[in-house]
Amino acid sequence: MTAVSPRIRPAFTAPEVRDTTGAAPHPAALEARSIRKVIGGRAVVDGVDLAVQPAELLALVGPSGCGKSTLLRVIAGLEPADGQVLLDGADVSALPAERRWIGLVFQDHALFPHLRVDQNLTFGVRHLSRRERATLVGELLELVRLPGLAKRYPHELSGGEQQRIALARALAPQPPVVLLDEPFANLDASLRDSLRTDVIAALRSRRTSAVLVTHDRDEALLVGDRVAVMRAGRILQVDLPEQVYERPVDRFVARFLGDAAFLPGSDGGVLMARPHDLTIEPGGADRVLAHHYFGSMWRYEVGRADGSTVLAEVPAGSRLLEVGSPCTVHVVAGHALHHLD
Repeated sequence: MTAVSPRIRPAFTAPEVRDTTGAAPHPAALEARSIRKVIGGRAVVDGVDLAVQPAELLALVGPSGCGKSTLLRVIAGLEPADGQVLLDGADVSALPAERRWIGLVFQDHALFPHLRVDQNLTFGVRHLSRRERATLVGELLELVRLPGLAKRYPHELSGGEQQRIALARALAPQPPVVLLDEPFANLDASLRDSLRTDVIAALRSRRTSAVLVTHDRDEALLVGDRVAVMRAGRILQVDLPEQVYERPVDRFVARFLGDAAFLPGSDGGVLMARPHDLTIEPGGADRVLAHHYFGSMWRYEVGRADGSTVLAEVPAGSRLLEVGSPCTVHVVAGHALHHLD
């Protein structure tokens, strides 16, 4: 059997067609077509098209209530909806969740309360021999950093431990697709970072396709081979992390993924600037409103002469301008600002 020990695979190469309107050269590992889910007269998922390529980790990010968790439940077969769900090109829309062979990790953990940890982990791999199941349990518990808990019951575990066992159980059958809904949300920061690294490495080593739902923009940009940004039931943009961050399709995507300023362009359009795109120098019609130290740099909040406020960054060794000091904001040399349509 294949070990779960994580091995980092080469970086994912995005398909030439990055949106879901073009034909991919091979069937997508997972594809959602025209998914629409109405609850209480409101479309919480509104005509979503989304494709996940083989061995790709797609980060689905958006504010609370945007429909991202509902979309995952529809894909998993846990919620009925209009539209189609395809796995490796085959339509599975009519199949129940247990026949779709998708690994699921949801916020409520959903462990079997009457089964021990080892029994939860091996529930979907009963075809393995007793020795193989025991080996698998040991590997999975090492992966999620919970060795020695095989004989515990879910009620004997903390919420964070239950979440990690749910993660391990989803990986146990080695499904081709795994859906993860905020799987690291209830963990403390240090454990969250290390466990996320281990789990993502395990997915990559197996070349498992995955959708990771998160409201954490930094997590989405960090782990996603591509990032899909969702708002009010619709997907606004799907692209490489650096593209959605540096070249957002609109102001909402720009603001959701990080601090952004919107400056008038010479053609009457609007240019987006991130704090690292702007710097300041002493003197001028602008004014320092606040400054914050981040170790390697200072971040300034600057009130501009036109009444707008922008953020600008300078290296930590630069001369510190006090609050109230006059200054001038400049675009960093060599930085091309993104033109918003």
